[in-house]
Amino acid sequence: MESRLAASRFLFGDYITDSDVRLYATLVRFDVAYYSAFKENRNRIVDFPNLWNYLRDLYQTPGFGDTTDFNAIKIHYHLSNHIASDDQKSV
Repeated sequence: MESRLAASRFLFGDYITDSDVRLYATLVRFDVAYYSAFKENRNRIVDFPNLWNYLRDLYQTPGFGDTTDFNAIKIHYHLSNHIASDDQKSV
């Protein structure tokens, strides 16, 4: 994705497609939830310049940032039952 977005504003050219909408939903959650909750700690989205710029561009687009609730994302991923602690995984 990083190299693809180096040559293109969006995944498939100059216009937002369904693929961009779906990728946004994943990327916007990554640093605030997946990175720590699922121990995905190799890199954050902010560590990839093209992905980070892409995400920021989408976030500023009407319908994206204004419907993104970071607090709700954090609460869901950090307080949900689907994230088992190390003690629960061994049972």
